[in-house]
Amino acid sequence: MRFDVWYRVDYRSCLLHAWGFSRQQPAKRIAEQDQDAVAVWTDTMVPELELKIEVGETLAFLDETGFSLNATLARM
Repeated sequence: MRFDVWYRVDYRSCLLHAWGFSRQQPAKRIAEQDQDAVAVWTDTMVPELELKIEVGETLAFLDETGFSLNATLARM
């Protein structure tokens, strides 16, 4: 469905502000994050990781949100 209403890019922010929306800023840390658990992990794992890097092992940082356990299906 089209309404043929067009706005300039710089005017959309004015509209959103007029409708009560504001610019959102992400939190610097997770609200549910346990600072004590982070400190324990840092104290125990960082030295182990530094030793592995020193030996020549490869260190890869992965984020579980970027991976899906579902198979990718495609039609050929």
